[in-house]
Amino acid sequence: MKISKQFVGDTMWIALSIIGIMHALAFFVRDTGFELPVFIAFGIFVVIITWRSQLNGLLIAFAEIFVGGHGHLLDVDVFGFLFSVRMLIFAIVMAVWFIRFIQTRFPLFASFIPISTPRRDLFKSEISSFRLIPSRDIPWAILILAVIIGTAVGFLQNNPSAVFDDMNGYVVIGYLLPILTIDWTQSKRKQLLEVFFASLVWIIGFSIILAFVFTHLDGKHLHDLYTFVRDSRLAEVTLQVIDNKGGLLEVYATKYDLVASGEYWYRIFMPSQLVTIFGTLLMYSGMIYLWRKERLPWFVILVFTLSTLTLLLSLSRSFLLGTAVAGLSIFVSAWWFGSRKLWIVRRTIFGIILSVISVCIIYTIVQIPIPARPDLSDAAFFQTSAETGRVEAVVSRWNLLDAMQEPMLEHLILGSGFGKTVSYNSEDPRIISEFGGQEYSTYRFEWGWHDIFLKMGLLGLVAFGWYLVSFLCAGWYTMDAHGHAWIIAGLIGGIIALFAAHAFSPYLNHPLGIGFMLFVIPFIDWEGWSRKTKQIVVKIEKKQFIKQSNTVVASEIK
Repeated sequence: MKISKQFVGDTMWIALSIIGIMHALAFFVRDTGFELPVFIAFGIFVVIITWRSQLNGLLIAFAEIFVGGHGHLLDVDVFGFLFSVRMLIFAIVMAVWFIRFIQTRFPLFASFIPISTPRRDLFKSEISSFRLIPSRDIPWAILILAVIIGTAVGFLQNNPSAVFDDMNGYVVIGYLLPILTIDWTQSKRKQLLEVFFASLVWIIGFSIILAFVFTHLDGKHLHDLYTFVRDSRLAEVTLQVIDNKGGLLEVYATKYDLVASGEYWYRIFMPSQLVTIFGTLLMYSGMIYLWRKERLPWFVILVFTLSTLTLLLSLSRSFLLGTAVAGLSIFVSAWWFGSRKLWIVRRTIFGIILSVISVCIIYTIVQIPIPARPDLSDAAFFQTSAETGRVEAVVSRWNLLDAMQEPMLEHLILGSGFGKTVSYNSEDPRIISEFGGQEYSTYRFEWGWHDIFLKMGLLGLVAFGWYLVSFLCAGWYTMDAHGHAWIIAGLIGGIIALFAAHAFSPYLNHPLGIGFMLFVIPFIDWEGWSRKTKQIVVKIEKKQFIKQSNTVVASEIK
C-alpha cells in the first residue's frame, strides 16, 4: 500500500470540508447575533452523525481538538455561561455513548428508546469490546484520581471560577470511554489517520495564508481577519523586524527607530501547530524506516517540507525542542530495527536539506512582490499593539519559576489543587500599566511540569510518568511484532515531543495534548504487550522457583 493511502481517502476529504465550512461560518457570524442558530444547527449535525456511529462522533471530536486551538471557534452565551463548540461536541459524544451503554448492557431500559435491531447490533459492536489492560488503564486511572483530588482541593482552598477554568482541559479524558469500547479494526484506525491528516493540511494551509496576507496587506484590510483569529484564540500574529545590526526584534509599537523600508514578517503562532510536530515526525519516520524503497515517495517529501515550514513559522522554541528530542528518538529506534545504517543517515541528512528548503519557501512567501508589500510604517498593527518584547517575557518567565519553588513543596503528594495562584514580578509593560506595579498573581503557568507538580503533586507526575513508560514499552513491542513500524515510531515520537515541549509550553493540561495521548491508544497492541509481560513474569517466577528448589536440595544433601 502506498504511504499516501494511509492518510488520504473519503474520510480525509469530508473532514477537511467540514473544518473549512465551520471556520467560514464562524468568521462570518461572529459578533453578528447569528451565532446561536449556527451553534444549534451544528449540534444537530453532530447528534445525527454520532448516533449513526460512535466512531463518527470521535472523529469530529479529534478534528475539533486538533484545529480548534483553545476550543472557542464558535461560542454562545447561555444564561451568562460561555458555551463553546468544544463543550458542545463533548456533551453530545458522551451522551450518545452513555445511552448506547445503557441500551446494550441493560436491556430493561432499551424499550424507553426505540431502536431497530440492526442499529442495536451496531451499538453492541461499538461498546462491547472493553477489557481491562493494566499497562494501558492504570496510568489513566491514576491521572483521573489526581484530577479529582486536585479539583476537590481547589474548590476547598482556591477561587471556584479559577478552579473550573484551570481543570476543564482535563475533561476530554472522558473520551477514554468510547475509545476503550470501540473495536478498533484496521479500517477504523485508517479513518483516525485521515482525520489527523485533514487537520494537518488545514493547519499548514491556514498558517501559510496568514503569513502571506499579513505580510502583503495593510492593517485596514486585515482588521476583520485579525480580530477573528485573536478573539477565537486560533492564532497569535506578531510583527518581527530585522534591526540595523541584523538582530531579530519583536515589535509591538513604535518605540524602535526603524525605517519604513525595514525587513519584516509576521510570526504566526497557533496552539494547534503542535499537530505539525506530529506530522513532521511521522514523515521523518517514513523516510528512514521505508529504506527498502530506492525512491522516497513524493508524498513524504511534500508533507515533511510543509509541516517543517509551518513549524518554523511558529517560531516556538518549545516546539523545536520537542521535535529535536523526538527526532533523535526516532533515529535511534530506526538504527536499532533497521539493517541499512548508511541509508538511515542519508535520509536524515536529506530531511535536514528539506528543512533548509522550507526556510527558503518562507522567505519566498514573505518577499514575493504580488501584491506589493506595504512599508513597515503601514504594516498591520505596527502602530496599534501594546509595547512589549521577548526580553521582558523571558525575564518574567524566570521570575515566575523562582516564585513557584516554595509553593510546590507545601503539598508534595496531592498538590495545592487547581486554581492555585502564585505571585511574581512581571516585566510585561501591559501588566505594569494595568495593575500599577510589577507584582502579578496568576494560576496559569508557562512551566508545564511545575504546573502539574504544584496542583496535583507527585500523584500527577506519577500518572504522566507511568503513561509514558507504559506507552514506550507497548509501542516498542508493537513495532517489533507488527507491520507499519514507521507509523508507530512516528506516534511514539509525537508523544515524546509532547512531553518534552510541555516543560516550557503547557500542553499536557490542554485538550490538544491529552487528545493526542488518547488518539494514539488504538494504534498500540496493548493486549499483545500484556501477554508478553505475563510471559516474562512467568519465566522469572520459574527461574526463581528452580533456583529456590536447587538451594533446598543442596541444603538437604549437606
